[in-house]
Amino acid sequence: MFRFKSKYGNTSKFVFLSLIFVLVIVISLSKDGVFSIPKKLILDGVTHLQGASTTIGDWITSKWRHYIYLVGVSEENERLKREMAQLREDSILCEELKLENERVGRLIDFSKRMNLKIVGARVVGYNPDGNFRMVIIDKGEGDGISVNMPVISSDGLVGRVVEVGYHSAKVLLIVDRNSAVDVRDERSRIRGLLVGAEDRFIFERPLYLTRFEYLEKKSDIEEKDRLVTSGIDGIYPPGIPVGEVIEVKKDTSGIFMEAYVLPLVDFSNIEEVGVIVGH
Repeated sequence: MFRFKSKYGNTSKFVFLSLIFVLVIVISLSKDGVFSIPKKLILDGVTHLQGASTTIGDWITSKWRHYIYLVGVSEENERLKREMAQLREDSILCEELKLENERVGRLIDFSKRMNLKIVGARVVGYNPDGNFRMVIIDKGEGDGISVNMPVISSDGLVGRVVEVGYHSAKVLLIVDRNSAVDVRDERSRIRGLLVGAEDRFIFERPLYLTRFEYLEKKSDIEEKDRLVTSGIDGIYPPGIPVGEVIEVKKDTSGIFMEAYVLPLVDFSNIEEVGVIVGH
C-alpha cells in the first residue's frame, strides 16, 4: 500500500492543536468544572503580576516622596545657613559700630575736657613705615580744615595737617623725623623739643618712639614722667597729653641730654581722630 505524505501535514497538526487549546481556554473561562484549572492558573498569574506592580509602584512612590523630602530639607538647610551667616555679619557690624561709637565718645569727651573745638575725621590711608610717617583723613578744606591744624585722638596728640584736599588731608605724625613739638614735663615743668626717633621692637612689636631733646644735663626728668604740649610753638594748644618718658640718657656728650618718650597714641591702630579748628 502506498502512503502519501503531504507537505502541509505538520502545519495542519499545529493548527488543530492550537484550536483545541483555545477551545479549552474558552470553555474554562465560561463556566466552572473540570476545565477550570487553566482559568485558575491565569487568574493566579494576573494576581501575582498586579501584586508585583503594586509593590513596585509603592516603592517608587516612597522613594520619590523621600527624594522630595530631602530636596526640601536641603533647601531649608541652605536657607538657615544664609540666615545664620547674615546674623553673624550683622552681629559683627553691630559690635564694630558699638566700638566706633565708644571711641568717638571718648574723643568728644577728651575735646570737651581740653576745651577744644574739633572736626571728627576717619583715617582712610596709613603709611607709618615710609620715609614720611603720615595718615590720610577723610576731611579737608571743604570741611574747614587747613594746613598746620593740630590732630588728636582720645589718647593724646597725633600730629598736624601738612597738606589738604577738598575732602581729604595728610597728617604728619609726631613720630616722623620731620616733626617737632614743644613739650613740657608735667611733673617738673621743664621744657624741651620732642622729635621723631628710631623704632624699637619689644616682644616683636614695633614701638614708634619720640625723643625729648635740648635738655640741660641738670634737668629734672625721670622715667615715667608724662609730657604735654607747652603751647609755645604756636601750633599746638597747651596741655595736650603727648607721651611718657621710658629712658633718660645722661651720658651724652655736649651740654644737653635727651630722653626717649613712648607716645600715648598707638599709631599702629588709629582709626578716628579730631582736627582742632578752634581753642
